[in-house]
Amino acid sequence: MGFNFVMNKVLNFLVGLLLISGLCLVSYVGYKRFNGQAKKSPLIKPSVETVNVMTDSAPMDPLDPFTIEAIKKIVRLDPDTIKGMPSFLRFTLKREKCDALEQNGKPVWIKGSFYKIGQTDYAALCITPDNEMTIKIYWGGIRPKCSISLAYGKAEKYVTLTPEGPLKFSRILGLANSKRLQYFAEQNKVKLPNAVLEGLEDIVMDRKSTIYFCNGSKWIPLPAAI
Repeated sequence: MGFNFVMNKVLNFLVGLLLISGLCLVSYVGYKRFNGQAKKSPLIKPSVETVNVMTDSAPMDPLDPFTIEAIKKIVRLDPDTIKGMPSFLRFTLKREKCDALEQNGKPVWIKGSFYKIGQTDYAALCITPDNEMTIKIYWGGIRPKCSISLAYGKAEKYVTLTPEGPLKFSRILGLANSKRLQYFAEQNKVKLPNAVLEGLEDIVMDRKSTIYFCNGSKWIPLPAAI
């Protein structure tokens, strides 16, 4: 009787040990599978397609040596060093981490009434650390819902450098006065919120320019002629 009792205890112990070992093995296999899937999951490491959608830019061909050199030669101006630029516009560029650009030896910035008559607003063409050129806005009074950033474009679209000549920078920011804005609004059959409003003219040499105006909630582009 005592022997059988001892044997039952031993068997129960062995069975329990086997069950515990089996559970540990199942847990380990499940962990390995989950860990392997997580490493491949696009939530952990986005695929190329996901990255392109997030950045809203398609894969670009490798840049040629002359274009790379041209981008390096772009004159980037620390906003704090620009004399004559309003302090609030300098602050906006610094906050947005966007260096001012130079055209014909002068910083590219303008002022005008982009939203309300009698309100003086400011805009500057600048370049980000990722070599994207964009226009930044400082509203001089009432702030509409129109973004303070617009017209992003990769720097390589606007610079050229050839063995025969110096760096050529083809993008300019200009002011579209009320008459010019009104004319191209009529040409494009677009209604303006105010007949005497002024616009931003994004000019790329040897191409048609684009005039942007704020309708109170977003920037509306108008194809124009240089």
